[in-house]
Amino acid sequence: MAQGNGNGNGPSFDKQYWESRIDLDKIRRRAEIHARLKQEFLRCTHNPYNMSNFTPLEDPATSRLTALHEVREETLQKFYNHTWRNFFKFTTTGLLPVALHYCWVTMDMDRKDFGCENGFMPYSDRLFKHY
Repeated sequence: MAQGNGNGNGPSFDKQYWESRIDLDKIRRRAEIHARLKQEFLRCTHNPYNMSNFTPLEDPATSRLTALHEVREETLQKFYNHTWRNFFKFTTTGLLPVALHYCWVTMDMDRKDFGCENGFMPYSDRLFKHY
């Protein structure tokens, strides 16, 4: 029987994640380091005395923050797999709606142009109705 987190609302912190205590401690320490680096970066970039003239940042904290983001991007790339299923999901949710909207808009524009050029559309419908 899993123990709660002390107040009876859900599992304890140990049972909530798949990582071991050592890994959770590493994640926590890395988050603290990231927060400190981000705070230092914001302190350097938003310095009111440097806002008037641009000075490039040559700060070790900035380079460490950039390196930390590069490591995160590499780990994200490890988890994404190029499969036909992912391609199908991207196509149906991203490309297909855009293509259908493009076809619908161009067909509507062509219909209006044909109606205006050949006199099928009255002048009252043409006024101030640009695509």
